[in-house]
Amino acid sequence: MEDPLLALLYRLNENQLALGMAIEELTAWVVDRGSVDVGKAVEQHMLSLEANSHVIADALADLIAERAGRPKG
Repeated sequence: MEDPLLALLYRLNENQLALGMAIEELTAWVVDRGSVDVGKAVEQHMLSLEANSHVIADALADLIAERAGRPKG
């Protein structure tokens, strides 16, 4: 049976990644229409999402391995 906590965390991570991609597309659209300052501001906030996404993915992989009884890699 699938661990509900892991399933939830995985889905939340997937949602965060999808939102990040959507925001990037909207930012490109805004910049194309001349709002370069807005685009730069959004890109600065996106840096946090990017930096955190790697940490979250690694932690999630460790948690999955731990719950499955496998050694961390």
